[in-house]
Amino acid sequence: MSDNVYQWYYGPGEEPEYCHCVFGTREETVTQAWSEYPEGGFCVIEADKQVPSFDCIPADWVIERYEECNEECWGEDGAEISPTREQEKELEASLGAVLEAWMNKYDLAGRVWSFGHTRNKEYFGPVEGNVALKSADPASSVSSADCGGGK
Repeated sequence: MSDNVYQWYYGPGEEPEYCHCVFGTREETVTQAWSEYPEGGFCVIEADKQVPSFDCIPADWVIERYEECNEECWGEDGAEISPTREQEKELEASLGAVLEAWMNKYDLAGRVWSFGHTRNKEYFGPVEGNVALKSADPASSVSSADCGGGK
């Protein structure tokens, strides 16, 4: 799941293991990347961020736990609680909504560091002798190639 808010990032190599900064335009990203990697060898990428899923509490687990915590209340056969799948889905959605509201209220959802989807990756290969780059437009001095498709 992702937030569908695409922004520009850059990182070292053809398939960066980590990326830096967030920029509104490709041009800003390329300029910043050249300032950090003047010899080239970096990738710029447009990506959105992954978002956590709060659909993570299975109804059968909750019901089983409920029965275990209250076993002194039931007879020999237990509580014999058997909701329909629709009732389980409703419980799971309700629990997910409560978890999301609680985590957001206390800012506990965690910091997302991974991309949800990527597009428009572009690799700027290494340039030998970097003399021309200091006085010329880096984008015109380097050929770019696609460095992999998006997820």
